[in-house]
Amino acid sequence: MEMPYLNATRTEDDFVEAVKALVSTDPDAAWTFICDGLNTHKSEALARFVAHAYVSGVELGIKGKTGILKSMESRAEFLYNPCHRIRFVYTPKHSSWIVERHIKSSGD
Repeated sequence: MEMPYLNATRTEDDFVEAVKALVSTDPDAAWTFICDGLNTHKSEALARFVAHAYVSGVELGIKGKTGILKSMESRAEFLYNPCHRIRFVYTPKHSSWIVERHIKSSGD
């Protein structure tokens, strides 16, 4: 399922709102989002949304200091967790799924 997302800005709050809007179309479904490594895709706001909405009893810690919120890497690990109903899978740092798709389609 896809939902267009066009916005004048690309802040972490913009991305969280887009994810919320998409998830609201089927709130009981399991969701896997495929994203690049942009910092807004591993943000504190996104980790808080997933934790508060769909993962009970998790201690997030303090951004830049402790726990899940400590770093982008720790947030990405939390957001990637396959046990979560909403999870995020990240493309490799020096790769793009668009390039891969182009390579596959040009060889047809």
